[in-house]
Amino acid sequence: MVGDDKIKVLILFLTYGNRYPCSLKKFLQICTRIGLEKRLIIIKNDREEMETRQVESWVFEMGGDNSVFEFSGWQKAIDSEIAHSFAPDVYLIANDSFLKMGPANSFYTLPIFDDEIIRMVYKNKLLGGHKMAYPLGELSPFIHTHFFLLSAEIVERLGSIVTERSSERFTKSIPPAHLFDAFQKNEILTKRLKKYLYYNLTQRRYGEKASLQGYEDFRRKVLCIINEMSLSARVRKIGYRIVDLTPFHSLFNLFYILPIPFRPVVPFQFMRKIIFSIFYLLFYSPCAKKIGLEKWFTELCLVNVKRRLRREISKR
Repeated sequence: MVGDDKIKVLILFLTYGNRYPCSLKKFLQICTRIGLEKRLIIIKNDREEMETRQVESWVFEMGGDNSVFEFSGWQKAIDSEIAHSFAPDVYLIANDSFLKMGPANSFYTLPIFDDEIIRMVYKNKLLGGHKMAYPLGELSPFIHTHFFLLSAEIVERLGSIVTERSSERFTKSIPPAHLFDAFQKNEILTKRLKKYLYYNLTQRRYGEKASLQGYEDFRRKVLCIINEMSLSARVRKIGYRIVDLTPFHSLFNLFYILPIPFRPVVPFQFMRKIIFSIFYLLFYSPCAKKIGLEKWFTELCLVNVKRRLRREISKR
């Protein structure tokens, strides 16, 4: 195990075209928090044949691998010569979708980390990232992979962060009349997981109605979510711990404080947008940046993440 000041961080940031044009700029700003030795590889998954090139002393660009979307792109970078020559101790992995929920959500979804958090991940051999908050304070058992930190030992033990390379095992190659019948009648997925995937991809705000035109996109999303869930399950199975790095969850439970008769009148998503908008104006607006509120709030988030992380580590 290396000393605290000799920990090396390999940052993998994956993009696909110009879907989220502000993401890379914002992520580079976030990376300035890292005082440890670092190397950044920007993976362009829409340009698979692109040759690797050095942009700055610590920044490289390379073509990705979109066969399993972000997971195969990240794995290509992990296997690359520029990654092996760096010999990282910790991986910081993200994709350009980490800003997709908009700036008003940023206090909840943006990566919150610093050197101390990276050291804790390394020393305790952790996988850390954002967990979704469910009603009554329960957290999802898996990490959402728009951003996550994990020790290099975990990556080595896994062999690959790609779990499933094809959706054929889970969905039929020919679209059925009803999209829920897209799942083959087998025991690979539980009934509960099938329902989660179906409603997550067709009924919620990111969902699309079942259609012949959207079926391939549905299959793609199923494969992405299964790889996302499987990563946490595999890490847990080989004996490593998974920790939540989200600064605040309690704001999302405000909805459940409302009396039941009022809940349909005040939809959860609507209430969440109001809360996010208030926080954006208070801490992330241009005026807030000028007077230093954004920096203050980021420090508050870091304190909260570290407190939770220490509590998780002490449960050993």
